[in-house]
Formats: sequence, C-alpha cells, structure tokens
Amino acid sequence: MDKGNLYLGVERRSEQRLDVRIPLEYTVLDSKNAKVCSNASESKPGSGDISGVNTETENFSAGGLLMITTRILPLGAVIRVKLFPPGFDQVNALAKVIRVEKRDNAGFFYVAVQFIEEEVRKELHELSKYIARELDGAEEEIY
Repeated sequence: MDKGNLYLGVERRSEQRLDVRIPLEYTVLDSKNAKVCSNASESKPGSGDISGVNTETENFSAGGLLMITTRILPLGAVIRVKLFPPGFDQVNALAKVIRVEKRDNAGFFYVAVQFIEEEVRKELHELSKYIARELDGAEEEIY
C-alpha cells in the first residue's frame, strides 16, 4: 500500500460521481473508535475537537463526497457535513471517513466520506440530480 494513502473498506460506488465544488462545513462527532492515521510522516491529526471547519468538495455523489482539507481525519471517524450548494437548500448529513490521501506537499489532504444516514438519502439523490442537470445545461463550470 502507498504510504501516502490510507483506505477503509472496498470500492463500492453505486452513485454517479460529479466533479463539482460545493462549499461545506464539517464537524468531527466521533473519532474514539476510529483508526488514527498518519499518512504523512511530518503531519499528525490535530488535537482537540474539530468543529465548524469550512472547505469544499472535489467531487460529490448521493453516496458520499471527496473534500479537500488541511486536517488529517481519522479513518472511521463520524462527521456531520453541512453542504451549501448554490441554488439548493442546505443539506445536513452524517458521514464516515473512508479514505485519506495526501494531496500535495503544501499540507492539503483529500478526505473521502460515505454518507451513513438513510433518512437523508432522498435529499442527497435530489441534490445529485439537481447538480447533474445544472452541469449538463451549463457551458462552463458553475461551481
């Protein structure tokens, strides 16, 4: 396994992935049962609570998303994600960290999360369909 990347689970994507930037905020809710990762020898997970961190998606699907962050989140950690898609209502969902990859030497990481709440699945599907329609109708990237 590449020392710069950590994975949790098997690739099981069943939803259409959309390359789109959506502003978001995340808060780590539970990391006590998570595997603390050190995917960059010079970086360590931040100490204390991680709450209200603003960033954006790299891509999105109704099943999960990939975000860019300066924090290494523990694999298996449960986070609350608040998505702020332009032209659509805010979406709040619980998610589980399933992959962390070092993005570059500037201290940025890709963090992949899987949505874990069935109650918001319909809302996530509606958002995914909305974004797909917007992207199909736009000549330029709208996000």
